[in-house]
Amino acid sequence: MKEFLHIFKYYAIRTYRRPIVWALYLGLPVGLTLINAVANLGLGPGNFAPVGIIVTLFILSFQFFSSELMYYDIFTTLRGNVADRLYMAPIKKKAFFAGALINNWIFSIFQAAAIFTVVYLVFPDNVYPSFWLLAVMVLMVSVLAQLKGILMPYIAKTRKSADGISAIICFGMMFLSGGLLVSFGDSPFAEFLMTRSNPLALAWSALQRDVQYQSGFIPDPSDFIITNIIILAVIIVATFALITILGRNRKTI
Repeated sequence: MKEFLHIFKYYAIRTYRRPIVWALYLGLPVGLTLINAVANLGLGPGNFAPVGIIVTLFILSFQFFSSELMYYDIFTTLRGNVADRLYMAPIKKKAFFAGALINNWIFSIFQAAAIFTVVYLVFPDNVYPSFWLLAVMVLMVSVLAQLKGILMPYIAKTRKSADGISAIICFGMMFLSGGLLVSFGDSPFAEFLMTRSNPLALAWSALQRDVQYQSGFIPDPSDFIITNIIILAVIIVATFALITILGRNRKTI
């Protein structure tokens, strides 16, 4: 426990003392969300302003983008000369993973809360998803995002290549879920792409249905939402299992 607390404190101090972290992973997400919310006011049917739908997209998307803090910690700590010293040190390697993961997970939750709070204060009269559903989705997506961050060093040799792969994954999920203003039509396949083709689509489509239900546009979507939560949980378990299997080979990281 002392090892974990020591590493957690080390990563927390390093994270919160860096202005670039606040600028890229808090200021930029809040700013981009507000700009898009303003730009999309009144674009929905009637008097419906899709601010609640937009803010959930940005909250979930930035969870995945912010996971690069996780693999940055791995690349800078568990590779090269630092890794050699770690293997000979009394501190267990698991403590580094746990300390870095919990620190970055807390920061990602703080980021999500900050985005929602700022947008809600600016647009208090718009319809937002149920708090419990938003909380569940953010918690699940944030866990999966951190697992993605841990997985990156297994499929990329350098941080630069990991950045490229991570960006492709993040923008790819936004594209397939329709978050980049791309319409795939009304076919069953298009419906699958935008609702269940990837983790972001699963979480965002569930939140969209909840907002649309509260606005009176669709009937109760509880079955759809529960199904998406179950699928997302299965993906989390499968990703954790994959990392556990890969982690047995100490030479991979």
